[in-house]
Amino acid sequence: MAMASSQQFPTDGSVRPGEVDQLTISEDHLSRDELDELARIRDEDGDTPDFEKIAHRMTLKLQDAEHATVNIGIVGEAGAGKSTFINSFRGIKPGEEGAAEVSAIRHTTNAVTRYPVPDNKNIVLVDFPGVIFRNTRTDVVEEFNTESYLGLYRADMEECDVFLVFVTCRVSNNIIWIANEVRKMKKSVLFVRSKFDVDLANESRDNRRRFPNGTSTTTAEVQRFQEELRKVTKKELERLSYTEVKENMVFVICGLSEEVASGTYDMTSLRKAIYNTLTADKKGVLINGLVEFATDMVHDKAEYLRSREVIAAAVANTVISATPIPGLGLALDIGILVGGYHRSKRALCLNDNSLRQLAAVGNKDFESLKKFVDRRLVLGEKIKNASGPVAIRTIIGLAASGVTLGALAFTSLAMRVALPVVGGIIAAPASAALVVYIMRKMINEMEACAIELHEYAFGEEPSPANIGMVGKDCPGRTEFLNAIRGIRSNDLKPPIPEKSSKKLKEHESSENLVFVEFPSPQVKKSFFRDTIDEDGYRKNYGDDLKLCDVCLVFVDKDVTAETVAVAKIAQERTKVLFVRLNEFHPSANQSGASVINAFRKQLEKVKLGDIDMSDVFIISPEYDAVTQDIGETPALRRAIFKELQDVDKTDR
Repeated sequence: MAMASSQQFPTDGSVRPGEVDQLTISEDHLSRDELDELARIRDEDGDTPDFEKIAHRMTLKLQDAEHATVNIGIVGEAGAGKSTFINSFRGIKPGEEGAAEVSAIRHTTNAVTRYPVPDNKNIVLVDFPGVIFRNTRTDVVEEFNTESYLGLYRADMEECDVFLVFVTCRVSNNIIWIANEVRKMKKSVLFVRSKFDVDLANESRDNRRRFPNGTSTTTAEVQRFQEELRKVTKKELERLSYTEVKENMVFVICGLSEEVASGTYDMTSLRKAIYNTLTADKKGVLINGLVEFATDMVHDKAEYLRSREVIAAAVANTVISATPIPGLGLALDIGILVGGYHRSKRALCLNDNSLRQLAAVGNKDFESLKKFVDRRLVLGEKIKNASGPVAIRTIIGLAASGVTLGALAFTSLAMRVALPVVGGIIAAPASAALVVYIMRKMINEMEACAIELHEYAFGEEPSPANIGMVGKDCPGRTEFLNAIRGIRSNDLKPPIPEKSSKKLKEHESSENLVFVEFPSPQVKKSFFRDTIDEDGYRKNYGDDLKLCDVCLVFVDKDVTAETVAVAKIAQERTKVLFVRLNEFHPSANQSGASVINAFRKQLEKVKLGDIDMSDVFIISPEYDAVTQDIGETPALRRAIFKELQDVDKTDR
C-alpha cells in the first residue's frame, strides 16, 4: 500500500493557522472496511481523487465504525480475581446492579456471562468458566472436559477480540489448554496475575526486611518484587508447554477499583496491550467507552483523536450544507464541532460521569473536579455553548490566538491530505482545514487538562498557583508586587525599575505561589486614531493567561482603552479582579469612599461585561499598608483566596 511520506501535523499544542498545510492519516487509524473503500476509490480515480468524493464515501464508513463492538474474553482459575477485575474495569462496585458476583468460597462462574460497560454497551467483558464447573441440576462438581468445553463455548470464544487469562501462583494444565485453543483461533492472549496487593502483603509479612521504604507503588523494592512475579509466571507458563511467553504478555496488577482506575502496577500496560490488539474502529470504541485516568493512556487517546476524530469532522463538514461565516468566506457546521467536543471530552474522561467515578476513587469531590476541568477547557466550553455564525467567529478568534480572520481566509487555510492506499497528496478545501485546525486545538487543550486532572485528583503535587497581573503600568504596581511578597522595594539592590516591558515576568512569592506580570498591550498609532493590537496580545500571551488561577487588572486614574482591551482578554480565560492603586489608605472617610465610587462608575461606563462590584478594590501599594492589611487589602486577599480555593490551591 502506498503511503505518503510527508510532514506530520504538529501535535504539541503549538499549531498555528499558517502550519495547517498537511494532514497525514495513518493506516493504523483506519479500519479494514475504510481501507478497502479507499482502495476502490483509487481504482476508480487513480492516485489523486477529489477530496469531496472521498469525503462523501468515507463519511458513511466512518459512521458505520461507531457501531463496532469490542468483546474481551475473560478466563481463569477459581479465586484468580476475575470478577473483581470485571467490576473495576467497568467502574462498578460489588453488589451494584450488573456487577459480577465476587465470592471467596467457591468458583462463581458456571456459564458464559456477558458484562457490558454501563455507558457503552458496545464494550463487553465475556466471562468464561474456568478449570471446573458445577452441574446446576445435580449440584455435583464435574472435572474439566476439553471436548465438552469447546462444544459449549467455541462460538462465544470466536466472537472475542482478545483474551485475558487470569492465573495464580499455581497454573493448571487446563488453563494452558484453554489458552492454546484461543491462540489456534488467531486470538491475542494476555496473561494476568491479579491480587498483587495480596501478594505484596504476604511477602511484607513473611519478609519484613525486604521493604525498608514501605510498600508504595513507586519504591524500587516493590517494583523488583513485581518483576519477580512476572518472571515466575512466565517461567511457569513455559514449563506447562505454552511455548514461548514474551514479557509483554504477562501483567501483574491489583484488580481493586481505585488501582484499576489510576493505572497502578501493570494496569496501564495491560490497557495498552488490549488497545494494540484491536482494529482501528474497535480502538475508537474502547477509547470512547472506557473510563480510566492513567496519564500514559491520555497521550495515546489524544493522538488517536487528533487523527481519526479530526478527519471524521473534516469530511463531515465537506458533505453537509454548512453555514457561511460572515467576513471569512468559509462554511462550517457548528454541530460537527459540538459533536467532536462531546466525544473527545468523553474519550479523555473529562465528562461529568467520568468525574463522578474519579471522585469515588480519588481524593477530591466531584464539584472540585468539575471546576478544575471547566476552568481549563476555555476553547472547548466556547464550542459547547456556540450557536450561529457570530459564535463561530468567536471560536476561530480564540483558537487562532491572535491571527486575524482575514489572514485565516486568504493566506493560512490551505491544506493537503495524505491518505493510505490512495497515495499522493490530495488538496482539501479551506473549510476542511478550518475544522482540522479548531479540532486539533481543542483536543490539545483537553489533553493538557486530563494530565493535570490525574495529578490533582489523586493528591499528587499540582502546579503552583499563578496570580496574573495585567493592565496599565501605573505607578506603584511594582511597589505593590514587592510588598505583597513581603519585600520592601528600597531593600532591593538594584531596585526593580518602574518601566514598561514587552516580556512576561514571573515573580516567586514562595515555592508554590507565582505572580505573573504581563506587559501592557501595544498601541498602533495612526493619523486618525490609535488602536489596540488585541489579536497580537492574544497570540503572545493568551495561553499564559489561561494558566493563571486568578488575574489582577491594575487601573490608573483613568480607565484607558489599553486597560479595557487587556481586561476583556483576561476575562476570556480566567477570573478577573480589578485593582486601583492609591496613595492614601482607603477607610470610611469621605475622601476614600468618593474615590471608590468614582472608580467603580468608570468600570461600569466602559462596559467590561457583568462586573461584580465586590471584585473591585482600592489598594495602597505601600509596604506597611499591604503587610498590615490596611484598607481593602484584606478583602483583596480573601477574593484571591476564594479563587485559589476553587482549584484547591489555598495552601499556597
